[in-house]
Amino acid sequence: MRLDLHREDLHQFSKLSIEEKLIHLFASMLVMQDSVNRVDKEVNVIEGRMSHLEDLTQQIWQPTQKLLKGLLGHYLIKLLDAYSNLDEHVGGYIYTKAEWLRLGIYVMDPIVRITLDDYLTKYSTELRSSFQKQVTHSVTDKKKTLAEFAHIMVAKYHLPVIPKPAPQNILAVLALMRDIAAASATRSTNDTNYWVHVDAALNLLAEQHGGHKRDTCSMTPMGGRYDCQG
Repeated sequence: MRLDLHREDLHQFSKLSIEEKLIHLFASMLVMQDSVNRVDKEVNVIEGRMSHLEDLTQQIWQPTQKLLKGLLGHYLIKLLDAYSNLDEHVGGYIYTKAEWLRLGIYVMDPIVRITLDDYLTKYSTELRSSFQKQVTHSVTDKKKTLAEFAHIMVAKYHLPVIPKPAPQNILAVLALMRDIAAASATRSTNDTNYWVHVDAALNLLAEQHGGHKRDTCSMTPMGGRYDCQG
């Protein structure tokens, strides 16, 4: 505070008696305390509103989390040209279907998009790990036929309508995944590169059939195995 701006006030204050100065100081303290009380009330109101906004944000975010995980699971059960970039597949889908998914902010706000992409990466890693364990269990300690396993996995991951019976493409790619998991199990190793092996096998099949990718390659079980037909 620049005292020179209040020189006249200070001069007048110096002329007051001690009693008048004490009264003046006490009155100033009361005014200051009243101002502090008003600020405290305003802060409490703001904190209440922030808490309410956080609750609303959490309520909005919860279904968004379920949506992201649901979409990742849906793509995980489908035939893709690669599963190591599962998050990118789903991110691209969200970007093109943002309005329908009520996630228009994903397209409009780069910060939101970066945040959701980070969650997609996190959730895709978790889902792939869980999916790999289920595939491995289906050919080791909890052995199931391909048809039985496909029925369970499609019911768990496919959105929104559960196809019955499981489509040929899904049966074929699950057969491939089970073969890779069985090979890893016989080596008694924890295959940390499982999805790399899956992607490599899919890429080899595509190359063997004229470079067909997911959009043009129809995988079909062949005697319990799988084939890629353009």
